[in-house]
Amino acid sequence: MLSYTNTGAACNSVIAHLNGSNTCVAEGITARGATPVLVLCRQLLAAGLDPDSAMEVYRAGTLALRVRTLREAARLTVKTAGNGRPIFAVDASCRGAAGSPMTRREVGADERAAG
Repeated sequence: MLSYTNTGAACNSVIAHLNGSNTCVAEGITARGATPVLVLCRQLLAAGLDPDSAMEVYRAGTLALRVRTLREAARLTVKTAGNGRPIFAVDASCRGAAGSPMTRREVGADERAAG
């Protein structure tokens, strides 16, 4: 399924299905856990899907959730706010395919002398 960005460019879209409260399935991949949609996004990225793909999640044939990009959702986790309500938060431990495409590295003395 094709979706469109704000600029009108076509982008990929993934269709997923929630089964019960802890299972989400898309592209032949099944994710299970307390946050199955977020787990599925991480698994889809690990499988090589486009990080900029959107995802529509259906439960019993009804659209339940839209994910703007797999990359964004893969970086999220659910935490409990001070009032006890669940909130989405960036999970610092999520790296890899959802992380920045550029990593910082230390420059050694040999490289500084050559540069």
